[in-house]
Amino acid sequence: MAACQPTVTPTPAPLDIRPQDGLIQWQRNPNQVLFRIEIIGGEDPFLGQGVIPDCTIYGNNHVVWKNDLEANNSEILEDLLTDEGIVNFVNYLTIRERIYTYRELLPEMQARYEVVPVVEHVRIAVNDVVHKADNLSGWDPLWYDRVTTACKTLSQAPVLVLPTSAWLTTREVEFDTRYPLVIWSAMPNADAAGQPIRLSAAVDSPTWVSGLAISELWKTVRRLPNDTLYQEDDRFYNIVLQVPGITRDSPSAPASIPAG
Repeated sequence: MAACQPTVTPTPAPLDIRPQDGLIQWQRNPNQVLFRIEIIGGEDPFLGQGVIPDCTIYGNNHVVWKNDLEANNSEILEDLLTDEGIVNFVNYLTIRERIYTYRELLPEMQARYEVVPVVEHVRIAVNDVVHKADNLSGWDPLWYDRVTTACKTLSQAPVLVLPTSAWLTTREVEFDTRYPLVIWSAMPNADAAGQPIRLSAAVDSPTWVSGLAISELWKTVRRLPNDTLYQEDDRFYNIVLQVPGITRDSPSAPASIPAG
């Protein structure tokens, strides 16, 4: 889905929030987003819980990004970056891409109009300042792709994400021939303890599930549209998988249980 491309003159931000060599710091928290670039708006709020942004760097130097393959098919990759790589990236964003000369205008648009546009959005949090911007503030049509590519190519040794644990949330829906259908009983659907994972038990309630069945479900979700129907008995569901440190706004893993 293409984002809106307005013709708004960029508004410079105060110079004192610009990072400089040797002075770039960030919160070393694995749940803290240091940098994120993504397309937002125009999505189903339920299905949006399972969105994986185009590229995210977390406070513990963990980078996660999405490679779109053929239609409705994507792979998710991750790596750990060096401090030097992150500092160079922040300097690139600041000097070459002038990220601090753009600002976030989407909230103003949402307040004025009922229809929310689809926009390119970026967030950076360094030196105790969280800066957000979107393409409504006037960056050039290639800016988003350049920055996304720069983020994705920071990695030196990418690893394919294939989780064995995740939060599973479902919602019951009516059958509709417009959407792909997956028969739940035909998939591996037992948890790590050998108990069947019931879609009906996760309706509107995130449920932590583990086991190789989650890896298989993850691969299925990656190759099918978000609104795919999953049939369990005589009922139909949409599903969302959220993996901490991977999926946008995922809840943390349960206490004492590692993510993934």
